[in-house]
Amino acid sequence: MVKLTEDLILMQSLDSSVASSSSAYASCGSSAGKGGDNGERSSSPDEFESCSPSPSVATTAAYRKINCWGSDIDDISILSQMPDVEVVVLSSNEVSDLSPLSNCKRLSQLFLRRNRVSQLSQLSHLKQLPRLKTLWLLDNPVAEQDNYRLNVINILPQLQKLDSKVISGAERAEASKLLGEVEVLDEKSEVEFKADLYKTAQAEVASSESQEKSMETCNSSVKVEIKRRSRFNE
Repeated sequence: MVKLTEDLILMQSLDSSVASSSSAYASCGSSAGKGGDNGERSSSPDEFESCSPSPSVATTAAYRKINCWGSDIDDISILSQMPDVEVVVLSSNEVSDLSPLSNCKRLSQLFLRRNRVSQLSQLSHLKQLPRLKTLWLLDNPVAEQDNYRLNVINILPQLQKLDSKVISGAERAEASKLLGEVEVLDEKSEVEFKADLYKTAQAEVASSESQEKSMETCNSSVKVEIKRRSRFNE
């Protein structure tokens, strides 16, 4: 697999600048002009505004927009060093760990279609990104889960668009209702758990009391027998 590195980002941005001198951005994907999906046609420099520094003097920390789709990348740890990046295109890669993105506080658009994100818990790394408005997760294993869209809306309420669809007020209400039902179930489960613990404790106490009574009965019988034999020997 491939690790996203500073050399790769800088090298690809230099290559892209040859094709278009009007836009400086980092591109790790295939040749310009190859299309994507509704906002993911980002292999062309024209898709992005020119807000990145000149590639000849740029460092990875200075880039605002990174396009690394279709590069078999599975390690994006370098993005943890890019707090000012605003748009990241990682579609058609092998990414499963989103933790490096947690430091990208200016990130507003994230394209992750056709990757290997399999757990909703990975989205917790995006919760503290207040500017994140657009997220693509289609064709990831996580997108096959029940109530996928509603769960993502609950986890990331700052989103305005998920995949190809703008998030509606009705969806937010439905997501909130779903979250409420989950919380009720969790509360019920906790009550039932405590009730089970109480029943178990009662059973143990009853068993202990039963054992104590049995011991008392046994001790009494022994004492009676000792007295009887003592009298017999006299």
